[in-house]
Amino acid sequence: DGHTVFDTIANSYSPAPWPPPYDSAGALHNETSQRWHHELRELESKLREQGPAGELATNCKNNGSNPAVTGVWMGEGVGGVKGIVSAGEVLAAAEREAVER
Repeated sequence: DGHTVFDTIANSYSPAPWPPPYDSAGALHNETSQRWHHELRELESKLREQGPAGELATNCKNNGSNPAVTGVWMGEGVGGVKGIVSAGEVLAAAEREAVER
């Protein structure tokens, strides 16, 4: 149905959950999403059982929480990231490209 782990968790405590298909969010794949990715029905059951103040919802809505647990929201361009380089390397590459033109 298009729901993701973090959509399901966020919708469990939101006073105004987004309806499909507008609730799809891009989040970093982490321990929480790996744990629940293929078990959304069980996740929904746990969230109902625990309620909006339960451990699952609280861990994910607490932005100061562990990024291995909480939703770390990513933009559409995150798929274009191929590695992490220093600022010096970025500037050197930009200079080489400018000289080549």
